[in-house]
Formats: sequence, C-alpha cells, structure tokens
Amino acid sequence: MSYQTNPNGTLSSYLISNGTIWGSSFAFKLSEPSFLTWRQNIETGEYWLKFHFKNSKEIRLIVSELGLEEILNSTYEIEKFEIIENENGDKYVLERNERKTKQ
Repeated sequence: MSYQTNPNGTLSSYLISNGTIWGSSFAFKLSEPSFLTWRQNIETGEYWLKFHFKNSKEIRLIVSELGLEEILNSTYEIEKFEIIENENGDKYVLERNERKTKQ
C-alpha cells in the first residue's frame, strides 16, 4: 500500500497494480468505472475524487494533485493533463492533449 500525504497533512492510501486500484475497503479494475469526477477543496488543496459505476454505486477518495494525476494517468493512459476553467462554470475538466492538437 502506498501512502501519500495530502496538502493538509492527512494520508491517502491506495495502490495501483496491474490495472486494479486497491484501498483499505475497496478494490476494482480501473476500467470498471463509467466515469470519474473530482473537485478541489480550496481550503486544503486536496482533491475529492469520485469513481462512478454503472450500478449507481460510487467510491470516493481524497487525493493530492499528484494522486489525481496518477489515477487519471492509470485510468485513461494520459501522459499529461491540465485542470482548466470551463466556461460553463465547472472549474475542473479533463483536457486531453489530443483535443488541443485538433483545434
């Protein structure tokens, strides 16, 4: 189990191995969630990450920005992502490099 220190000093524990994410009370293939959402806690700098599944279940994890990047890279095989401000009011959007090159 790898431990990360979040910006407010709390620990977030999970391990990503062979396409599976393992936590203290969960384990699932990273290909299983329908989609991911996240929001930054402005006060602590942590990210509240939520995995959404087809059966309406959710798994929540608090991670640092580095942890968010690690999970997104492992889930979507993205080498680099940017958190950008969306014109529709949602501040946190996954911007894939492929989209930038097409514009």
